[in-house]
This record gives sequence, structure tokens and C-alpha cells, in this order.
Amino acid sequence: MRPSARNSNELQIAPAIVNGLFYALLAIVVGSAVIAIGGGGIVPMRDRWKNVLAKYDEEKPKIQEAAKGSKERITEQAQKRVEQVKSNGEDGLPAPQAR
Repeated sequence: MRPSARNSNELQIAPAIVNGLFYALLAIVVGSAVIAIGGGGIVPMRDRWKNVLAKYDEEKPKIQEAAKGSKERITEQAQKRVEQVKSNGEDGLPAPQAR
């Protein structure tokens, strides 16, 4: 085999091998991180998740209270805008004033 033919063949195979190894390594790193962080494998992360969930439980009633009546407020604002457009004309701009 000529050296140039062998080199071109190696160049066609090498990217597939390198990509395969890269994705395998990436899967190992990501999988380990997901298990360690999400599964509580790292004690400080477990504490952080507990803090996040406690804060969520604390804020949830406040958010629900703030959201109460939001549908009615949005509908009311939309109705005001419709009335404003109707009073200002078809295009929503103020009517021209006569001089």
C-alpha cells in the first residue's frame, strides 16, 4: 500500500473513533454528575437541595396568593384596552383634532 493511501484511510476512520470515545467519555462524566448531584451522592449538594425545597415550600403560598385573581385582572385590563381602542378609533390612535 502506498503511504498516501494509508494516510487518507486513517483520516477517514479516526474521526469516527475519536467522536465515539468523546461521546462515551461525555456520557460517563454527565452520568456521574447526575447521580452525584441529583441522587444526593455529594453531601453538600444534598444540603443545598434541602434548602432549595424548603425555600420553595416557604414561597409557594405567597406565589399562590399573588396569583389569585390574576385571570380577572388580565381580563379587566384587556377590556379597558378594547374600550380605549374603540374610543380612539379603529387603529387605536387618538382621533385627529380639528383646527
